[in-house]
Amino acid sequence: MTEPRHHDEAAPRTAPASNGDPVIVYNPAAARQWLLDGAADEHGIDESFTTSELSIVARLEDLLTELDYGAVAEVWTTHPPLTGVLLWRTADGDGVDGGAVITADFTINGQPIRLAARHQGFEDFTQRSDASGIDAAVEALGHVAHLVNTEADLLRRALTPPDVYTVIGVWRDDEPIPVGVIAGDHEVTDGDDSEFENGLWATSMSAPDTATAQRFAIDEMRTTLL
Repeated sequence: MTEPRHHDEAAPRTAPASNGDPVIVYNPAAARQWLLDGAADEHGIDESFTTSELSIVARLEDLLTELDYGAVAEVWTTHPPLTGVLLWRTADGDGVDGGAVITADFTINGQPIRLAARHQGFEDFTQRSDASGIDAAVEALGHVAHLVNTEADLLRRALTPPDVYTVIGVWRDDEPIPVGVIAGDHEVTDGDDSEFENGLWATSMSAPDTATAQRFAIDEMRTTLL
């Protein structure tokens, strides 16, 4: 098979939304070599594997199944709590629509959890509509890895208890203005309000970050005026 033209693969789309470690580590360069070494022929990845033919999802399912079972660890490596990735082909009133729903299975504290990403249309698996063959396969696998890593990160955030912050502020024309945030629940006393004739205020908030803590504190202080 003639090696197809391809773009720079130095930055695969596998990173999750924040600093959590990815549950899938995908190596697009290794994926390309694996496909060139015979996997493409085995799974029918040729020039008809393209968005315009609505064929990406059907054949991607076989690739994903093989990789998800650990057949080629250097291409696709999964880490706990992820236990499996599935692709579910979708259809509309006219039949198979070329799209899919990607689900990710996790085991957390001994309990199984299945998350589904938003529906992916036939055009969502590659950034270029003219991508085909091995180029399209490499990109489509990266797209799936990115979706799963994003869902894993959202799950991680949802299961992480919010932090507590103490927000300190001043009143200006009956509007609470935050001036500082301290991590933790602190009792705030005294303070020189000579420069702020409307007074000072402080409150503690459970929030995922300081910006959210400030927003919650403003809302709470506004309610004291009602």
